[in-house]
Amino acid sequence: MIALMNAMMPWPFKLDYRKHVVPWTVFTKPQVAHVGILERDLKAKGIPYEAIEERYEDYGAAIAEGIAIGSVRAYASKTGRIYGARIIGEGAGEMIGEWGLAIQNRLRMHKIMFLQHSFPTMSFLSKRVSEGWMMNRMKSRLLRRLIRFMF
Repeated sequence: MIALMNAMMPWPFKLDYRKHVVPWTVFTKPQVAHVGILERDLKAKGIPYEAIEERYEDYGAAIAEGIAIGSVRAYASKTGRIYGARIIGEGAGEMIGEWGLAIQNRLRMHKIMFLQHSFPTMSFLSKRVSEGWMMNRMKSRLLRRLIRFMF
């Protein structure tokens, strides 16, 4: 679509394709989907990141559907910048789009956390990943002191 738009538009209105992410999915059993920077590239570049993962086998909707294999994993900074996401499991190709939109629009983890997801659906696992990221923030001594002071 970007190439088509650029072919039709004059120079000042052309879109910079580098500002858009391209998610990919391998339609195997289970599906594998990814968007953003790969974990190995984060390590190679020395970018500090946190990997947060939720497994299908720990989620009630997946258990009820008999989908025990899979996980949603996101790579983010301490401030919540999302570097990338990887989903393995049934529905991965449908679920990766939310992460792509978040990365492309420079949304942070708390934006996914506050997005209301339908429950119980598999996409709710993305919300659980962002909640896991937030819970890791709650381990901060500074935050605990601040909460004690406030309450």
